[in-house]
Amino acid sequence: MKPEETFEQEREDLYQTDEEDEESQAGSSVPSTPLSRNGSNNDPVSWPRSYRQSMDMLTGVTPPMRTSFVSSFHRRRQSSVSGSFTSSTSKQQLLIDKDKDEIQNNVVTSIKSFLASHLNLSVPEDLSFPQETRSCTFSQSVLNGINVLCGVALLTMPYAVKEGGWLGLFILFSFGVITFYTGILLKRCLENSPGIHTYPDIGQAAFGTTGRILVSILLYVELYASCVEYIIMMSDNLSGMFPNTSLYISGLSLDSKQVFAITTTLIVLPTVWLRDLSLLSYLSAGGVFSSILLALCLFWAGSVGGVGFHLTGKALDIANLPVAIGIYGFGFGSHSVFPNIYSSMKEPSKFPLVLLISFAFCTLFYIAVAVCGYTMFGDAIQSQFTLNIPQHFTSSKIAAWTAVVTPMTKYALTITPVVLSLEELIPSSSRKMRSKGVSMLFRSVLVLSTLVVALTVPFFATVAALIGSFIAMLIALIFPCLCYMSIMKGRLSNSQMGICIFIVIIGVATCATFSFLEEDLHLLGGSAYNIDKEKHHSLLLRLFVGFRYKKKMKQEEQEREDLYHTDDDEDEESQAHSSVPSTPLSRNDSNNDAVSWPQSYRQSMDLLTGVTPPISTNLVSSFRKRRQSSAFGSFASSSSKQSLLIDKDETQNSVVTSIKSFIDSHLKLSVPDDLSIPQENRKCTISQSVINGVNVLCGGALLTMPYALKEGGWLGLLILFSFGVITLYTGILLKRCLENSPGIHTYPDIGQAAFGTTGRILLSIFLYMDLYATCVEYIIMMSDNMSGMFPNTSLYIAGISLNSNQVFAVTTTLIVLPTVWLRDLSLLSYISAGGVFSSILLALCLFWVGSVGGVGFQLQGQVLDLTNLPVAIGIYGFGFGGHAVLPNIYSSMKEPSKFPLVLLMSFGFCTLFYIAISVCGYTMFGEAIQSQFTLNMPQHFTSSKIAVWTAVITPMTKYPLTLTPVLLSLEELLPSSSRKMRSKGVSMLIRTILVLSTLVVALTVPFFATVAALIGSFVAMLIAVIFPCLCYLKIMKGRLTNFHMAICVLIIIVGVVSGVCGTYSAIVRLIGEMT
Repeated sequence: MKPEETFEQEREDLYQTDEEDEESQAGSSVPSTPLSRNGSNNDPVSWPRSYRQSMDMLTGVTPPMRTSFVSSFHRRRQSSVSGSFTSSTSKQQLLIDKDKDEIQNNVVTSIKSFLASHLNLSVPEDLSFPQETRSCTFSQSVLNGINVLCGVALLTMPYAVKEGGWLGLFILFSFGVITFYTGILLKRCLENSPGIHTYPDIGQAAFGTTGRILVSILLYVELYASCVEYIIMMSDNLSGMFPNTSLYISGLSLDSKQVFAITTTLIVLPTVWLRDLSLLSYLSAGGVFSSILLALCLFWAGSVGGVGFHLTGKALDIANLPVAIGIYGFGFGSHSVFPNIYSSMKEPSKFPLVLLISFAFCTLFYIAVAVCGYTMFGDAIQSQFTLNIPQHFTSSKIAAWTAVVTPMTKYALTITPVVLSLEELIPSSSRKMRSKGVSMLFRSVLVLSTLVVALTVPFFATVAALIGSFIAMLIALIFPCLCYMSIMKGRLSNSQMGICIFIVIIGVATCATFSFLEEDLHLLGGSAYNIDKEKHHSLLLRLFVGFRYKKKMKQEEQEREDLYHTDDDEDEESQAHSSVPSTPLSRNDSNNDAVSWPQSYRQSMDLLTGVTPPISTNLVSSFRKRRQSSAFGSFASSSSKQSLLIDKDETQNSVVTSIKSFIDSHLKLSVPDDLSIPQENRKCTISQSVINGVNVLCGGALLTMPYALKEGGWLGLLILFSFGVITLYTGILLKRCLENSPGIHTYPDIGQAAFGTTGRILLSIFLYMDLYATCVEYIIMMSDNMSGMFPNTSLYIAGISLNSNQVFAVTTTLIVLPTVWLRDLSLLSYISAGGVFSSILLALCLFWVGSVGGVGFQLQGQVLDLTNLPVAIGIYGFGFGGHAVLPNIYSSMKEPSKFPLVLLMSFGFCTLFYIAISVCGYTMFGEAIQSQFTLNMPQHFTSSKIAVWTAVITPMTKYPLTLTPVLLSLEELLPSSSRKMRSKGVSMLIRTILVLSTLVVALTVPFFATVAALIGSFVAMLIAVIFPCLCYLKIMKGRLTNFHMAICVLIIIVGVVSGVCGTYSAIVRLIGEMT
């Protein structure tokens, strides 16, 4: 690896998988451990190299017994500095490699390379640091074993008794004994082949690369099929609780199972994008307890609920016995992870006892649930016993929801090994193909493919029987014996050989039932489930079209986000500890005072506004520059990297302080006092600043300008022009405030400089209210335009009927929700820069429909409508409420003296653009103009479709950027002393609740123009008109001429009058529309 390459990429290349460690050892003349008896020590490890870590993550779900979840997370955060030099997957590793010293040597080598190449430090030869031990105790290993065995097969065990009869339970017991024995065989394979740790390793040791690949494919097919079962299981149980649910969209009718299959897939999709699945692995550990809970709910319904137990059924049903055999096999097909559990144990000699306890518990548990369920419901038993429990019982609700939530937590963990193995096949030479954006797209396609399969064959028991008969028999019976006989060739007794051959014969005979199951599947698909194929293909087509989008994320380690969670204000705190003086933010406060809430404002608003890439470069080169700066950027927060404002000296001091602290405390090295690092120049040119200004001004208000003209009349355009001039002037006042108060950079800083902490907090609240309300408008805007394209869409669920607007409001919120969870919004900020061009595109589409499309332009309407003029005033004000980010744009400029010119060009363009759109839209549609002109454009025009989709996609990209400042400000209020409250799980919960609250508001007041008028009259008047003048008067007190003071007072009066009248009219209209 070349020294000039980024340290972050070195970590990815060195620690992507465990076998790559062995390759690096080979490169350093350290002999590698042989993985294949047929290959040389120098042979590279075959695909899949990610198996070990991904399966460790799937199985190593049991936290240490002596610690709580909180302390466990606390330890992970404490170790994040040293852990940042390893990959995210390796941190989840259940298996503790015997070659610990060699792995540590690789890590230390990376650190030495970084310190030498990037910091020019001499590093002692004996540099080392401790590693965290993650060996599992005996009790943890038992829980891990039970957790991977006792899964969804439990639900269908009573159905298997119905299919095979009571004597089929002997087959269940026999499978428990046989699979226990084959698990012992895997242990013997591991012991007799040094250096192997996983099931694919055993396949390679036995049959070379071919064996490894064949075993791996079967293991991944089983995991993929399990994810399909999860979707079927969730949709079946939800449709059982809400049987009358249906969705009708554009001539396509979906029943309850299909609706919930799609819904649950959308819910689990974001979890598959996550790189750190530690929280899910903890939740998934509850699989053992959820299985016990399901059994208790079943027994409660039978004994206390009054269902009772009645001995019925056949002793043996030969015709359906193959189905029962397949289901029983499905319950014991977890051998893929037993080698991982064995390798993770502190006392590997006790592994047979672990297997004995795990298999004994699961076998007896399966038999108990099978007997209980079948004696309760007899031949009426369904594929999952939760579907038979009477819905009016509380226990049935608990069981059904448990059967829904459990697979939600396990889905991502189960699909991740498949995803990682397929991503290995992407050429390593292609940076673009290995980017996170492509990875997210790839994962989305894989998840949607499981949905397609689940919709095609939604038969839980039959699919389970198919998996058990074919894949599980190969994995749990046949291959363990074949591998054992190959590895131990010449060392086995005749009795051992005879037992293995006998088990192989049983497995092969069971696999033969595949033909029976294929026939059953055909019959079920043809009769019991009459599915309209045409409707199905239409559904699948829409699914694929609806999810074809790409998201690009920069490469960044999760632990860095934990350490540097919000912004460079944490760096300012470290500077304070190192006696670096902070810059005063308030003229009324001393230099030593802490910055008041919100501290995250600057970076979050920079991310929202600094969306314009350098004009002379393209996106690829821009991303490359950011990757090249990752070595020293890793010590700064993720948000600060997106900072539009660059305060070079302050930022460099804070970064250097962080590096010094890390090297001194963790590496015990002496650091020279003159340590410094270069910084990337991110100052904005005039053209970039103008685009930033236009982008934040010209937003959703553009769509409703023709409606405002209808409300206020033609003379209202003079008010629009006046607001453009006034807000231009107040923008210049903000610049003067920044110039006359050293050390301030943002609008809240100006409020603090003028009125102290009270001014800062009050102004911040109004700014965040504006952003929150804008997000509400985005949801209304998306739902209105989507329902305009698909007006006949409806959804009926549990007695609740949703119209098209409500359906699309919910749908678009679910789509944008995962983007709000992201910590890195860099790609969205680039896409959002297209807001300027999307506004121009909307205007061109409108003009095209009017001129070329034949709609025409007719001069009509009132000269002035005093009754509705306040509403028009509010909408006009809504179009100029971008003052929250003007200080950020000013601070980012390479030539701040030209900021007035930037404002003149931005406000001049937007004002004239608003007037042109208003005139064009109103003369086209007259009094019929709706709250958004896209709703009036004839749908059969291509230009109309372009305009509508632009009005849908643009707010999707802006929503997370707009809401992020609000989220970060709220997260600041969490107690810093509580690790639990500041965990990522709590952060995701807060973000989800806030997003859902915008949905609730949008559903409550789905009136785009009226809400825009309310925002413009109340919030925008305060932010864009009144507060700039008040702050300017306060900061410049005693230094203003009477003329300047008179202008400011006049603007304040205009703002107060417009705000009061407009707010009152908007509220009255809102009440009227709601009633």
